Amino acid sequence: LWNCDDRLYIESLYGHQDMVSGMDSFLQERVVSVGARDKTLRLWKIPEESQLVFNAHRNTCLDCVSMLNEEHFVTGSQDNVLCVWHIKKKKPAVSHPVPTVPVVGSAPWRPSRTRSVYQRE
Repeated sequence: LWNCDDRLYIESLYGHQDMVSGMDSFLQERVVSVGARDKTLRLWKIPEESQLVFNAHRNTCLDCVSMLNEEHFVTGSQDNVLCVWHIKKKKPAVSHPVPTVPVVGSAPWRPSRTRSVYQRE
């Protein structure tokens, strides 16, 4: 952890067994992190010097995390599933598959708002 105002190192957080692929925080002194290969998500409670450990929804690598508010966060994984989590539940509250968006050349494709097919931008 770093103090951004003073640009000073504060401490290291230990727990993940492999690289950390994403981190986020909100207003309270909490940090949420995901370890891609160890398939865990950790909610660090900085003042209490403790952590909550959440396991990936499937046997997949977690890639990114974002706090939505003080009690909810969302994760994205390599199997194209977004999960919404609650800090008091060990399993995701909601899991939603996200289709892979095909790319042709350098022109991205996006889902049509009126049809369930992809149309070129």
